[in-house]
Amino acid sequence: PLQAFSGHGVLRYILTLPLNVIPAVGTALFLLYNGHKSGPGWHEHYFQLKGLSVGQRSAFVQGHRAQYTA
Repeated sequence: PLQAFSGHGVLRYILTLPLNVIPAVGTALFLLYNGHKSGPGWHEHYFQLKGLSVGQRSAFVQGHRAQYTA
């Protein structure tokens, strides 16, 4: 849960926040980009509990990339 407060996460949020100024399209781009980048990080604890290797994690994330982005 604390992944949202990482340096990269906060910086990405601040840099993409101005996208919200663009009506309709900007907000959608903001959500899609941030979901794509930070979505897999929210399951990091789940991957640790399941004991998945790095290769297994990346295969799972690639198979579910659309769900993470959404």
